[in-house]
Formats: sequence, structure tokens, C-alpha cells
Amino acid sequence: MPIEELLQTIDNFSFQLNKLRMEILELSQMHSIKNSTHQLIAFRELLDDWPEAVPQNLLCDQTSESDKISRAEAILEIIQSFNVQPKNKTCLDYGCGEGHLVKVMKNTAKFSYGYEIGDNKEEIEKHAPYDIVVLYDVLDHAINEKPVNILNNIKKLIHKKSIVFIRFHPWCCRHGAHLYQKINKAFVQLFFSKEELIEMGCEIMPTIEIIYPIRTYKQWIKDAGFQIINHKIDYSPLETFFQTEPFIGKIKEVWGTTGFNYMQTNFADVVLSL
Repeated sequence: MPIEELLQTIDNFSFQLNKLRMEILELSQMHSIKNSTHQLIAFRELLDDWPEAVPQNLLCDQTSESDKISRAEAILEIIQSFNVQPKNKTCLDYGCGEGHLVKVMKNTAKFSYGYEIGDNKEEIEKHAPYDIVVLYDVLDHAINEKPVNILNNIKKLIHKKSIVFIRFHPWCCRHGAHLYQKINKAFVQLFFSKEELIEMGCEIMPTIEIIYPIRTYKQWIKDAGFQIINHKIDYSPLETFFQTEPFIGKIKEVWGTTGFNYMQTNFADVVLSL
């Protein structure tokens, strides 16, 4: 066997072994994240002083159409900051929700279309290929379809010069489970059980419970055969409130001594190409 093929075989084997190791780690450590009754009581007693997940002035009013449009305009500004310009391009918002970003992009795009997860895929295929595809806070909530499969589907909708913009929103970050509309407390999804959160009046948005976000996202991208051409990771410091008991004990149960690093990752924005 030529040395190049041998090295490639070793690299592939190492890649698959590392992938399996990650999956085992995820399963074993997520198993340990369940809270005891004693811990839940301790966390509840601290709720009055608990830091916010999102500053009140940044919360989008879900009943206000103008607030939703303003949020979509802010999303477009983020996308444009990576030099991804919808002007005169065919654009797809994959996981479009109510379609506000689609409306905003229509102002300059040659064509702007929205697809919501679960809709008929034949409709988006009719307008393919797209120059720009946006997946804004979508893949972390893809619990019914594997994120890698979604990315592979995206490949069928683009051409060689297309750009794919993704915003990742880790479950383990301060506002990762989108609970702030009901209980605006940072990291509550880490320290309370789902049953406890429902009891507290929270509507839980389906989210993949990823505890090693950046390495997981890179793996998805690699498995789908995309290349990262630009990226930015948004961090925020962890308040000292969470660096005391009972929080520090629970964090160590899941991550060991490195948990603070993963909790400080708010968003990961990436620009991909084939």
C-alpha cells in the first residue's frame, strides 16, 4: 500500500475513534447532569439573586411585529458583518420561523425564500440552487433530524460558489434553552431538571444537550464535507455567583474543572463553503 493511502487510512481510523470517544463522553456525562432533590432545593433558594440570562432591554417582545422585524434586521447585520451580502443574490432562510428574516432580505436580494423545518422540501428544491443559505439558531434545535443530515441536504440546494451562514447557540450557554421569556435566569437549564422547569412555568424549547459545543460543531461540519472560511465565537465572562457552591459542584460533575470554559460560549458564527 502506498504511504499516502496508509496515512489516509490511519487518519480515517483516528477520526472515527475520536468521534466514538466523543459520543461516549457525551452520553456518560449527560447521565450525570440529573439533579438531586437536595440540589434543586438549594438552587431554588438562590433564585432571587440569580443573574439574568439576557438583559431586559435586549429581550424581543414576542407580541410585537416591529420588535420581530428589528430582530431580523439585527440578524442581517450580523450576517453582513461576515461580508455575506444578500444584495442581488438568491437567498434561503432554512428554519425561517415566522419569516421575518426572509422579509428583511427581500429588500435587496434577487430572491428570498423561507423554509421551516417539517415543511415540504419540494418547494425549496424548486428554487435551487441558492447563492446564500442561512441557518440561524437552527441546528442546535434539530432533535428530529440529525444536524449532519440537514447540512447534507443543504449541499443539494447550493452551487460551488454558494455561502452558508450558520449561527450556533449552545445548550450549555447562559441562554441556551431559550427559557428567558418565562424565567430570565442564566444557565437554569443546567441546574434544574426539565420537570422542575415545567413546574416553574417554563416552556422548554427542544434543544440538543451538547456539553462540548465547539468540537461538536466542527465535527458536524467536517462530517458534512463543508469548509469553514470564516468564523467568530462570542464569549461572556461567568459571574462569580456561579463559581460558588452548589453550582461549582454540579459543574464539576459534568465537565470536571473545565466547565467554566464551555459555559462562557454564547454563540458560534461560521461561514461555510463547499
